[in-house]
Amino acid sequence: MTLSLIKKYFPLDVLSGNKFTYRTRFTYVNYRNKWYRELLVLSLRSRKRVKRRVEIVRYIPKGCREYDLGNFIQGCKPIPDGLIKRGYIWDDSPKWVDISYKQIKDPKIKNGTTVTVHLD
Repeated sequence: MTLSLIKKYFPLDVLSGNKFTYRTRFTYVNYRNKWYRELLVLSLRSRKRVKRRVEIVRYIPKGCREYDLGNFIQGCKPIPDGLIKRGYIWDDSPKWVDISYKQIKDPKIKNGTTVTVHLD
C-alpha cells in the first residue's frame, strides 16, 4: 500500500495578511514559527524533486467572514514554507507545487485549517 496523500487538520486559524503586514517583523516571525511547530507532526519526509499538489482549506465558523483572496494567500505563506522545511515539497515556485486555497463557511465546523499534500 502506497501513501497517496497526507491530510491533517490544524486547530490554528490562518491570519489575514493585514494582521502582520503593517506591524513589526516579529509579528510575522512569531506567526510563521507557530505554523512550523504545527507542521512538525507530519511524519513523512520526502525530498524528491517532483511536482506536488497542496490544498489549504480554512474553515470559518458562524459569525466570522471570509478574507479577500490576497490577504488569505498572504496569511497562508508560512504553510508552504513549513512544507519545504519539512521536505514535503521541493520549492514553492509553480514549477514544483500547485497550491489551491479555499475558504469554507460552515456553522458546524470549528475554526481551523486543513492542509492536504498529494504525493502522487
